[in-house]
Amino acid sequence: MPLDECLRMEYRLVYHMVARKDSDFYSGVDVVLISKSGAPNWKHAAVEGVPEEEVLAFFETNPPQEELQLSERTGAPPAPRL
Repeated sequence: MPLDECLRMEYRLVYHMVARKDSDFYSGVDVVLISKSGAPNWKHAAVEGVPEEEVLAFFETNPPQEELQLSERTGAPPAPRL
């Protein structure tokens, strides 16, 4: 798989993990950094209990304005405009 496709896939995974407010990501952050309770409230008791459709949803294309934009020439993200 070309690097640009790998970067887009990784970006989509992170986007979907953070964009969803019901994500276990927020429960983990709360338990470790905020409440420090040590008792996360996971949606599923074990990895084996995660439905396949939930896993596949992390690989879905983002809305067009949220897709990773790479420079056609270099494959690198475009330089920020100041």
